[in-house]
Amino acid sequence: TLIIRAPRLIKVYVTGGHGIHVPKSVEIAARDELEMAVETAHARGARVRVHISTKPRILHAVACGVDILDHADEMDDECIEAIARAGTFVLPSLLYPFTMMRNTEAAGTGSDMFSAEDRADFDHMCRMLPKAVEAGVRLCVGDDYGSPIMPHGWYGKELAVYTECAGIEPLEVIRWATRNGGLLMGE
Repeated sequence: TLIIRAPRLIKVYVTGGHGIHVPKSVEIAARDELEMAVETAHARGARVRVHISTKPRILHAVACGVDILDHADEMDDECIEAIARAGTFVLPSLLYPFTMMRNTEAAGTGSDMFSAEDRADFDHMCRMLPKAVEAGVRLCVGDDYGSPIMPHGWYGKELAVYTECAGIEPLEVIRWATRNGGLLMGE
């Protein structure tokens, strides 16, 4: 008999950015609040997943034991090293900004759906992902599905973004979706 138990997760919004209407520079959860959330969740057998954008908070989240980083838009070489060493999972979730970028281009000039800062974050992450793969970061697929611009069922489109925009080999992206996804789920 195969018994699959879903892991217990809590999600904490640490910073703004990456698709929410709060600038990425805004710290939603204070450092001590995140530390307490991680300590409490782990003591109760749950893992912590964070919406996070800025480098200082990425490094702090990894140092205090966060299990899963959603987005990590300012991930750089220092972050990659810390993330790989800690075994933290990263879900870049690039289909959402890619979709926003395409919708903005289709809307034409004057549209404020996708800013120059958003574009810079997208391009930066596309440059960082090959480095993260090389360093052994446990990358996974998974995005902000279930919104009007990101309906459920677009899962294959997400995989294509990583190969087409970040130059990740298709087999590697499949590993993110299978092996790494299984590890993230405790399988």
